[in-house]
Amino acid sequence: MKLIIYVSILSLSFLIISCKEKVIEVHEALPNGSIFFDSRPQGTQIFLQDTFTSKVTPDSITNLSPDSYDVKFKYKNLEMNLSVSVKAGLKSTAYVDFNSDLGKIFVNSDPLGAEILLNDSTTGKVTPDTLNYLIEGNYKVTLKLQGQHDFSRFVDVNRNKITNIYFNFLPSSIYVTSIPAGAQIWINNQNKGNTPDSVVSLTAGSYQVTLKLDGYKDTIVSVTVIAGQKATKNVVLTISLVTVSFGPVRLWETYGTGADKPSGLQLSTGATASSSSAIIDIFYYTNSTFSVHEVRSSATRNTFFKVGANTNLTDNVSSSTKDGNWSTTMTDTETNYVFVYDADHHYSKIKIVAVSSIVESPAWIEIQGIYNKTVDDKRF
Repeated sequence: MKLIIYVSILSLSFLIISCKEKVIEVHEALPNGSIFFDSRPQGTQIFLQDTFTSKVTPDSITNLSPDSYDVKFKYKNLEMNLSVSVKAGLKSTAYVDFNSDLGKIFVNSDPLGAEILLNDSTTGKVTPDTLNYLIEGNYKVTLKLQGQHDFSRFVDVNRNKITNIYFNFLPSSIYVTSIPAGAQIWINNQNKGNTPDSVVSLTAGSYQVTLKLDGYKDTIVSVTVIAGQKATKNVVLTISLVTVSFGPVRLWETYGTGADKPSGLQLSTGATASSSSAIIDIFYYTNSTFSVHEVRSSATRNTFFKVGANTNLTDNVSSSTKDGNWSTTMTDTETNYVFVYDADHHYSKIKIVAVSSIVESPAWIEIQGIYNKTVDDKRF
């Protein structure tokens, strides 16, 4: 019995000593913090520790351990970086302003209320209004207004600046005159009247105007119309090129030949006739001694010759204007083409394409030509 009591007292004494020697420490966990993110413009992407958070401004990230964090804001191709300290139980704020790196476009119109599109995408705005937060560059601005053609314009935007653009939907007109007058005015495949006249109720823009007149080439001109204004266009019409070709036709020398071997040529028809005929323009002359062989002007119709610079009759080269340097004869050995001006003020272009041999008698030449049917038209 004494032994049991002794052991119990000893055990209790040991337990009391052990409790006195062991100290237990309890640490209370610190509360987490948060960051509120905002920017101008809003809608910028938020990166934390270089990782996209899938959030855009304005927004918050909570339950962040107290620490220093790297924050990146990204707006289009612009970026800004910050370092933000998070403290226990507190909310930190991260804010950036991209405005100094961005530009604006102020869009106005007459009349007001036109829908504004930017790069073919709707903006949800109508005129007058401002397109904000645009990075530097070139933009396509389009306005849509019921009952009007769409207007588009390309605009350069500079950082920290406002670009103003104005669209006028008011009707415009084109006043068209021509020389000679009376030409039909065609726009967008529609006949709008005859010159001189005005084409009205046009929207601003560029137009292809076609003028048509019998005997003249169709003429197309570009006209730019400014909204609410009248554009004027004066057009000189070009005569249509009307030519006929003839030959080769054979002309016999005048000496020793009869009616069955005609020496003369009518340029307008390419027909041959006697050298004494009143209708001919030129003829192939030889004298009795055969010392002279040349093409001459008709005795009754004054015709003049000017030797050209080339041999290709169809080279589209025009004649020079007939003057005092033109001759009334041309040699039968000429190999270049020759321009001819007749008594009716028509130009021709002829070429000797074949010549008889020196032993042939009577001698002959063959002429090929182009006759311009329009008075004083030198084109070929």
